This record gives sequence, structure tokens and C-alpha cells, in this order.
Amino acid sequence: MKVTTILLFILVFLFSGCNGQSGRKKPLTLATAINKPTETLSKPTYNIYLENSGSMDGYVEGVTEFEQAVYNFLVDIKINSLTDSLNLYYINSKLIPNPPDVKDFIEKLEPNTFKIKGGIRASTDISEMFKDILRNTNANCVSIFISDCVFSPGNGQDAQYYLQNQQIGLKGNFASKLGQINLTTVVMQLSSKFDGNYFNQLNQPTKINAQRPYYIWLIGKHDYIVDLFDKVKKENFKGSGVQNFYCAYNSTKSFEYGLLTSPKLGYYDRDKSSPKNKIINAEKSDKGTRKGEFQFSVGVNLKSSLLDDKYILDPKNYAIPSNYSIEIVKNSIANYNYTHILKLTTRLLKTENISIQLKNNLPQWVTELNSDNDIHINTPEQLGKTFGIKYLVEGIYEAYKAKKNIKEKDTFLEINISVNQ
Repeated sequence: MKVTTILLFILVFLFSGCNGQSGRKKPLTLATAINKPTETLSKPTYNIYLENSGSMDGYVEGVTEFEQAVYNFLVDIKINSLTDSLNLYYINSKLIPNPPDVKDFIEKLEPNTFKIKGGIRASTDISEMFKDILRNTNANCVSIFISDCVFSPGNGQDAQYYLQNQQIGLKGNFASKLGQINLTTVVMQLSSKFDGNYFNQLNQPTKINAQRPYYIWLIGKHDYIVDLFDKVKKENFKGSGVQNFYCAYNSTKSFEYGLLTSPKLGYYDRDKSSPKNKIINAEKSDKGTRKGEFQFSVGVNLKSSLLDDKYILDPKNYAIPSNYSIEIVKNSIANYNYTHILKLTTRLLKTENISIQLKNNLPQWVTELNSDNDIHINTPEQLGKTFGIKYLVEGIYEAYKAKKNIKEKDTFLEINISVNQ
């Protein structure tokens, strides 16, 4: 009895002490620790918008890589349980809802179906299409737009004036939406057999039977897009595959990084108090073919950056001190913490703080694939290009730049390393 009484007294004392008015914070109990909610990624709604303007007929004549790639992409979204709600639309001058049956949707991709579904198919106002798509994009939604992205001014319009106005319209629409929701935008360029009439900037038809580019756009919260590409790999796209890739988001993100002990030239230690980003006892190499050089390496995990290797591995996309050069290597070791290794080399070693910035540049392919005049589309130098694609991407790029915080640098990544001799 005495033992029981003592135990009860101790329990009462402990509970009264924890709940007293001493001013101390209430401690985290076992119950609250167990019941603390864990953050999980909810499933977004997926809205698919496939343009059915007249310029798209050639991609769906017969069995094409376009149909295979789109079908496989939508099936992958479903079988990977990325969403419980997948909505299918045609889009031109209006949104045209379709039944949510992916197989039926793809099997009916034919020029006659495009015509039957209606809308204004003679000209293409891409700025207005994006306006409709953005209007229906919320924080719990991923929007996917599939189109050849060829601007069609129609008869009697000045093409350059039209393209510039479209760019301004796109910039305004995206900037307005980004002011409401923090969205990431991705564009993938693919190609497919095209067998049909191409309508140029004067709305004149030209018969084409050749490979032509088209685009798949994704707009949604960054985590949703990362989750999508984690489960649906870009390299597994059917048909011609993803040939070019670009993404935009309006904030510099934090990615895991750290100093490595190798590769290196010369000698250095990592400061034990700050091993991630502080070099001490730095010395240049004193022997071999690279005598007089100093090199250190930084590992960085860019898995969630959404940037493709073509962009990440290009030194022109980095800002570093003028006395250093940079080489970027994709990591090939399985289960390694970092996806890429940045190797910085100099002959002018000194004690300094080094900033390594992965800049937010427009990729070169946007300019290379752009056409400002598609009157003679059926020529080798024009067939693989898209009329006005530069204006579309630049409009969206400028919208993201405009919505950046004034204190933020226009970068995807910034790493700061302290080098001490």
C-alpha cells in the first residue's frame, strides 16, 4: 500500500508541475509526438488541354508518334496514381470538355474529330488559350497543354506586331497568376510525323509530310511537378522522346550541397566547424602536368531542380569569379547524396569568398527552333522550326522575372564557399 501511495503521489506531482502556471512552455508529450501530423503531398487534379486548331490535324492523321507519346504520358499519370481526377479537354477559341476515358480520347484523335468538336480552328490565339488554362489552374491542380504552339495571326495582320502583342499578353497573364499562386512552368519539345496542311503566318496552306516539333507544357506547384517527373521519367517518353526541356519558377531554391575531398588539385582541408562550405590550408599543386593549379569540388543534389542535364552541364549557365573556371560532371555512383559535381579550378589562388550561381537563362534551343517567317515552311531550314516559339517562351520567362522578389538574384541556385590559404 505504501509503495502504491508513493507512486500515486509522484504522478500527481509530475502532472501538476507540468500543467502549472510557471510560465514555461508545455513539454511535448509522447501522445502529442505520435499524433503530430506529417506533411504528405496530396493528389492534385490533372487538367489536360489538347489544341484542336487546324494546324494540329497533321499530327493525328493515321498512327503517329504524337499519339503514342501523349497516350503513354497520360497512361503513366494514371497508373502511377498521381491523381484521382483527370479531366480531358480540347482547346482553341474555347474549352471543349471530353469524357474522362484516356483510351477513347486517344483513339478518337483524328482530323474529323477535331472538326466535329468545334471552336474557331482557322487562327490560333495562344495568349488567350493560356489565359483560359491559367484561369482554371489553382493550387491543387496540374495543367498540361499539348500544342504545336504555332502562332496563327490570320489574314491581314502584321506578323511581327502580332507576335510582340502575344508576348506581352502572355507576360501579363502569367504575371497576374503568379501574383496569386507560386507556380512552376515546364515546357518539353518533342517531334512527330506530320501529314497534313500547315497554315503559315498569312493563313496559306502548305502540304507537309515530314517530322515537325510540338510541345507539352506543365503548370502547377513545384512539388507536384517534381513528383510527376520522379515517377514518369522524361527519358521514357514514347515516339521521338523529349528533345528539349525548359522550366521556370520564381524563387531561388535551396538544394543540398557540400565540399568534397576529391576530385581536387593541390591540397585543402575542410574546416571542422563548417565542413559544408569552408576550405582551409589551401595550396596549389606543386607537381605534375597541372602544377600551379588549385581545384576544389562541390557536390550538389539537383534532383528536385527540374533542370535537365543539357542545361546543368553547360558552364555558360554559371556565374563564378573571373579567376576560376568550372566543370560540371554528372554523378554516376548509385545511392550517392549528390546528383552533380562542380569542379572549380584556378591558377590565381587567394583567400576569398566564392559565389557559384546557376543562372536563370533562356536555353539556346528556344532561339534555334524559332522562326520569324514561315511563308516558306516546306524547306529544310524551316521544317524543324516553330513560328514564334521564342515570343511565347520569352513572354513567360519575363513574367517570372517580373514577379521575383527585388532582393532575389535571378538564379536557380547559389552556393557560397570560403577559401582560406
